Amino acid sequence: MSSHISAGMMTYPVNGATTSGYLARPSDDRPRAGLVVLQEWWGLERHMKELTDRFAEEGFVALTPDLYHGQVTADPAEAQRLSRGLNREQAVREIVAAIRYLKAQPYCTGKVGTVGYCMGGGLSMATACASPEVNAASTYYGGLPNPVDLVQSLAGPLQAVHAGRDYGDPVERARQLREAMARHGKALEEHTYPNSQHAFLNDTHEAYDPEAAQDAWRRTLDFFRRHLSSNSVVVP
Repeated sequence: MSSHISAGMMTYPVNGATTSGYLARPSDDRPRAGLVVLQEWWGLERHMKELTDRFAEEGFVALTPDLYHGQVTADPAEAQRLSRGLNREQAVREIVAAIRYLKAQPYCTGKVGTVGYCMGGGLSMATACASPEVNAASTYYGGLPNPVDLVQSLAGPLQAVHAGRDYGDPVERARQLREAMARHGKALEEHTYPNSQHAFLNDTHEAYDPEAAQDAWRRTLDFFRRHLSSNSVVVP
């Protein structure tokens, strides 16, 4: 971890209770744009913490909620069980609470986006559809809202990053999203990596694609710098 950021586990309020997350931010107290970073189905493990640190090193205040509340796994079958057992409505409430927590901090400008990967990609989009407090959202190889026309509630722009060799039919999912966003006049930025697999950004995963990951990372930073930049500092 860079000496230019501070990072660690913390707690924040959710509907009269508290939950935990991993917060990373630049060490100085200048107000920065915020990001709520949403986990893959493995839980809040080392990769997610390192990704959160990377966003902080790029000048964002980044918070990753622990949506599994302490449970972490490297076993795909267990990850699938944890993902299927997740109460999505409660998860969205915890994500919205994380957004509100960041917006209330003096080191945050009040502009906050969400970015998620795999399971977290779907939750990034679901939260953006559920809450006008999401100023911009990015989803990496995540599922669509059900029904997809829930995108009509988006208050800010959406970035969708697709893996061309993802599970199911990624081309069809992308088409459905694109048509729904156009139908409701919503701003969509799409990037597709035709030869990449699901989880291509995860450098601890066998699907890791360094070239696609580097390009997608650059595009996501650019997306948030453009859409969260009002009165904010989003440079290292």
